[in-house]
Amino acid sequence: GLSGALNISDAMDALINSLFLNQVPPAWLKICGQIGPTGTYNRKNLTNWFVDLQQRWKQLEDWSAPTKPLEECPPSVWLPGTFNPMGYVTACMQVTARQEGYSLDEMRVQADVTDIMDPSTVESQPETGTFIHGLFMEGA
Repeated sequence: GLSGALNISDAMDALINSLFLNQVPPAWLKICGQIGPTGTYNRKNLTNWFVDLQQRWKQLEDWSAPTKPLEECPPSVWLPGTFNPMGYVTACMQVTARQEGYSLDEMRVQADVTDIMDPSTVESQPETGTFIHGLFMEGA
């Protein structure tokens, strides 16, 4: 009101507590699509989550730059940085199925590990399939 008093709501209190504890507020996760029917998909603290969000934003900006065609993928896609990684993989399968004349039901995902250590050295996408980076192997 005019007196400058501000009553803290439950939502504001939850936001303050999350920020104080270096946790991502659930409302932010919901907006970013990281809360779904099976729970929260985020396991990062607020600091790392924000760095990750900035990298996602940069990838989207690079991908949708007005200086290049929208259909042109980056040379290597940071798969964890897409907001729907399985959607990207499915789209790649659909494009390959159309190019090769297969039905989508016949398509399978095949991952070949390369010796490319720096994704910035990749110059273009392959003729079929896609280059991705950002995956980790456990127990290898």
